[in-house]
Amino acid sequence: MAVVDLWHTGKPKRRTALYGKGLRWQARWRDHGVQRKKNFATKDAAELWDAERKLTPAQRATRTTVGDQWPKWIGGKVLKATTAADYRQKWRLHVEPQWGDRTIASITHSEVAGWVGDVTARTSPTTARRCFVVLSGIIRSAILDGVADADPTAAITLPRVTAAEVAPLTPAQLATMADLCRPHHLVVWTLGLTGIRFGEMAALTVADLQGRRLVVSKSITEVEAKLVTSTPKTGRSRRVPLPAWLADDLAAHVAGRDPQAPLFPTQRGGVWRSSSFKRVWEPARKAAGLRVRVHDLRHTAASIAIGQGADAKKVQAMLGHASAAMTLDLYSHLDEGALMAVADRIGNAVPRPEAP
Repeated sequence: MAVVDLWHTGKPKRRTALYGKGLRWQARWRDHGVQRKKNFATKDAAELWDAERKLTPAQRATRTTVGDQWPKWIGGKVLKATTAADYRQKWRLHVEPQWGDRTIASITHSEVAGWVGDVTARTSPTTARRCFVVLSGIIRSAILDGVADADPTAAITLPRVTAAEVAPLTPAQLATMADLCRPHHLVVWTLGLTGIRFGEMAALTVADLQGRRLVVSKSITEVEAKLVTSTPKTGRSRRVPLPAWLADDLAAHVAGRDPQAPLFPTQRGGVWRSSSFKRVWEPARKAAGLRVRVHDLRHTAASIAIGQGADAKKVQAMLGHASAAMTLDLYSHLDEGALMAVADRIGNAVPRPEAP
């Protein structure tokens, strides 16, 4: 590697054809036999960069902090807006205060393990796991960039996340909530009978109602007070079937409206935010005497479908899960009737033993 003056050449120095044009100083080096170069305004900047290039990963790690590597890691990732916002929040609240000024080489495995335990105790296992994703991602990107040679986040035991038990509404409770949410009852019926996500519902337009199907191809999410449109969670669109009577009610609901208008507009004609729909949902929920979230309408649709004999693959297609395994993990306990039938068949296959 070398630093070259592009404006002068020879001894004594003579001006080159590049004199006064562009950046004056150029660092040159060979990378796997190929010459590379980078220009700088000052000789000091070029020589500093040249010196940094010559450092070994271990030497770079003694200088590179977690805060130095954070923008390189987050800037190089392709993320949904909600995920990116979550990572930025975890960095700001938990990762940067603890690790931002620390050099990567100074961080030990036991320190990371202790920090994960501390974040778990102060917040939740889910938050701790997400914070760990940010820290470990930053350090691993530093290793790939050649500015670190050891990973103190390797083999860390993460807290187990206990999934909350799914609590769907009964059909009668669903009908009560829909009635109490009038004039937005069709939102409740649609969420509770199709299982689409709230953001997918908010993104639907009149044109997405196609007979007895809803075309779910977008999702609208509120991120840092702004509405962001993206693909559904799995990245794939789907066509969700509607009960005949709900399809008829929706057809009457959209008659004569602009095809690009929201299928379910707010009272002002705009797009629903989850925060604004809570102002409809919460008074209705309290009036019904229920402890349920809007998201529980998704579980309600799954529960009703399973109760009517739908198998895991059909429920997966309706809900837009990435796999049938995910559907089974969430909802297999709801099919108590099928499990009891299996127990009966096992009992029939094995005769009752005679009493001694």
